[in-house]
Amino acid sequence: MVSSIERWNAKTLTHEGSWSFGIMAGSATWVDFRDRDAYVTFAHYAANGGEPNHDPHWTTLIQFDSEWQRRQAWIYPEAVVSRLGQMSISGGVFTSGGRLICTGHDNPELYVLRFPTGGSALELEAIVPTTIPGQGIALDPSDQSILYGIDRRKHEIIIGKLRGPESSG
Repeated sequence: MVSSIERWNAKTLTHEGSWSFGIMAGSATWVDFRDRDAYVTFAHYAANGGEPNHDPHWTTLIQFDSEWQRRQAWIYPEAVVSRLGQMSISGGVFTSGGRLICTGHDNPELYVLRFPTGGSALELEAIVPTTIPGQGIALDPSDQSILYGIDRRKHEIIIGKLRGPESSG
């Protein structure tokens, strides 16, 4: 549950910076940047590696400002958490249209979420079947309709195309 975010130069592969969270709100599983703020999910697990009395319901998305000060936080909706089993949210990205797309650890599905108008729970818009079996995801910076994922068991990168409401605002 000790976490940090590391920044690397993609061209030179040199380390450029680190933000250490120590033991904070769980295990940092993904980060994405939107409107100069960082959004980080801190996961909790019911399986080995989790904290006592903290299951995936404790998984939290935290918004940080440009100085890494906490601004707001949200939990994931029950309709998503109930599908995670012993694991948690493992990947997430914001589309250019402002949609939040997340993955769990094992299920081949994407969770399309939005921020609530009130309250502290993200709202589920859709569950989209995919060939990505959970874990990390990324959008192609030159074509935001192209989604990359991984299959850890097969050591493969999976490339897919977003369509419909999950890819636009």
